[in-house]
Amino acid sequence: MYERYNLKEGIIFSLENENFKRIKCDVGCEDWRGYLKGFLYPNNKFGGHFFTLMKHFRALKKRILLMVSKEIKNGYEIKGEWWFKGTRYGFYIYLSNIPFLNQAKASSAKNIKEPKIIQPKLKSTINDILNQDLIMKLQSKADRIKRRYNTDLYDHYSHVKRLHLEPKSSDNLIKAISIAYSWMPTMLHIHISEGVGIKDMLVAANKIGSIKSIDEFIKREEVIRESLIILAGAINHSIVGASKTLHIFSPETVPIIDSNVLKGWHKVLKSKYTKFPDLKLNKTIPSKIEHQVAMYMCYWKMLLMWSRNAKINNLRFFEEPFYLIGKE
Repeated sequence: MYERYNLKEGIIFSLENENFKRIKCDVGCEDWRGYLKGFLYPNNKFGGHFFTLMKHFRALKKRILLMVSKEIKNGYEIKGEWWFKGTRYGFYIYLSNIPFLNQAKASSAKNIKEPKIIQPKLKSTINDILNQDLIMKLQSKADRIKRRYNTDLYDHYSHVKRLHLEPKSSDNLIKAISIAYSWMPTMLHIHISEGVGIKDMLVAANKIGSIKSIDEFIKREEVIRESLIILAGAINHSIVGASKTLHIFSPETVPIIDSNVLKGWHKVLKSKYTKFPDLKLNKTIPSKIEHQVAMYMCYWKMLLMWSRNAKINNLRFFEEPFYLIGKE
């Protein structure tokens, strides 16, 4: 049983009967990057490791000594140091946005004995598959895959996120589409025929960017469909290009879909298709735009459902493992 706390770039959770919190989050800057995994103890101490994704630090797993400096509004500050070949490196992390539960309150709640209620056996659903435990297993597998990659490259994705582009102008739209196609082996073509122009694409992108929960998605499903058809039709006739462009504008709430994601999804969930046919996605991207959009909306909806089940708001946390597993 997990108790979870949302973070902007990671997750804090605790297992039953533990008096400490577990943490996993991405850290780094332009010169170095990786992720932290470890334990936050009640006395504000941290124990864990920094896993580097930089080639010149590869294969090193160094213990980090950190101090949780203080609780601040909507989160925690962590300051600390790590060592490599006699050199000391300092860094600062801000964890957003759910504070820890009061430990004494949580402990006392566990000691309250409640009458045991025997529940009738219920038919399992997709919600039982897309749960907290599965995403943590996929994250662990994704971590192992990351460490096997050639990681001496500049972190272009993180740099793009730091640009904080918004679909407020035609210039930003063209920049986002161009960046998205720098991640693809396909030449970019923007189709503005059939009454669809740049302004229509901007309107569609803004409508998509406002979707942040499964409830909003269900409520505005037809608007999402129409907007995606406009964008996928204009951006190379491709939902892959459209999803990557939208992801640049809204990296935490709009997922990317491509052939690697579909391969990863199939590898992980294929055994569940017979019992849960709604989980099944195409093995490849369909040719017709309407079919592309239908498949993508199905995928996005399931990630939003999973996000609600696991209480983790960042869809990148769910999408990236499928990309890495599919690419492997």
